[in-house]
Amino acid sequence: MGTITIQIPQDVKDKYVISNPEIAESLVEEIKTMQKKEMPDTKDILKGLFSNDIDLIDQITEAAMEDREHHGLRVNSE
Repeated sequence: MGTITIQIPQDVKDKYVISNPEIAESLVEEIKTMQKKEMPDTKDILKGLFSNDIDLIDQITEAAMEDREHHGLRVNSE
């Protein structure tokens, strides 16, 4: 039996016991999903910036890769 502590901005002192392993696993996954929405990943700035426009990110990535095929990253000055 494990324990999860959740802090919320309300003055409540509730305790719940869930003995069904499938429901417990579902609850843990839902909490993780909610936590990710609450606290964006600061390691990946673009993830938050473009999180609602995945198609745009795909287009930008595709354009960058095509450009790189035609124009190398390094240009010889000789």
